[in-house]
Amino acid sequence: MKNITTLVMGILLLSATCITFAEENQSISANDFLSLTKSNDEHSKVLLLDVRTVNEFNNGHVPGAINIPVAELPDALAKLGDKSQQIVVYCRSGVRAGRAIHFLEQQGFQNLLHLEGDYLAWEENALPIEKP
Repeated sequence: MKNITTLVMGILLLSATCITFAEENQSISANDFLSLTKSNDEHSKVLLLDVRTVNEFNNGHVPGAINIPVAELPDALAKLGDKSQQIVVYCRSGVRAGRAIHFLEQQGFQNLLHLEGDYLAWEENALPIEKP
């Protein structure tokens, strides 16, 4: 019983840490992101990373995003390219994006931003949505 209690407490602590991390992480507003991508030149491309599930991504995503579900990130790091590249991460509401950013920082990625409000806010503000 003690081991189960310890495990549950560990999971709760990790979840709280990820949520706090997502809230404290450097973020970018949707409008600033759109401005950044419009002024983007060939040498400073921004990678937009959607860490939701494939089904969520296929139901609609921010235009130009690539989809790597958070659980698949360890096996897909090569798809992200240079560790100094600017990467903007989002999910549905922020929890998975926080976990992804935390993981990517541990892997040495340096220029990570969290899209404020994630996909829910993007959709709520009637910003462009792309479907495959």
